[in-house]
Amino acid sequence: MPLPQNLSFKSMKALSDEDARALSGLHMRCFIGSEVWSPDEFLSVSGDQVRWGVYAQDDQQNPLALIVMMDSGDDCEILTIGTHPQFRHMGIARYLLQFVEETAHERGAG
Repeated sequence: MPLPQNLSFKSMKALSDEDARALSGLHMRCFIGSEVWSPDEFLSVSGDQVRWGVYAQDDQQNPLALIVMMDSGDDCEILTIGTHPQFRHMGIARYLLQFVEETAHERGAG
């Protein structure tokens, strides 16, 4: 299946309350029955220097996939990653992983 048209990637820096609620809602759809991140947890990533993330959204600004990372010295680890169930198997998470890998190297991760 091809990537959705008009897919864009957005940083989690300077999230609005509305963005944080939308990401929490996406996280809930990704991990039904598991520990779900609250809007406040996404907002805390927004203001953090060690944790950072990106998400994919469609042309209507609906989040489709997300990834949150944490820098730990010369390493970087994934804290959470998820894709909306209706948009899985399209390569969106693969694009997010490629993007964060490049960004992690730019931030000094080996």
